[in-house]
Amino acid sequence: MLKFKVVNLIGETITVQKALVAPGIQKVDFDVSSLAKSEYFILISDAETREIIKTVKFLKK
Repeated sequence: MLKFKVVNLIGETITVQKALVAPGIQKVDFDVSSLAKSEYFILISDAETREIIKTVKFLKK
């Protein structure tokens, strides 16, 4: 199980979503319509060990 956490530029958690995903390329949808225009990070981590696997930066326009 993976945990996807969206944080803003000052490190505040905006939303957290957990998903059971199979190995390989996967798609996880986030509704960002309520977010203010800014830069955000998605921290993808193992839900059990909390080890961060990947960090993705995105810009909400």
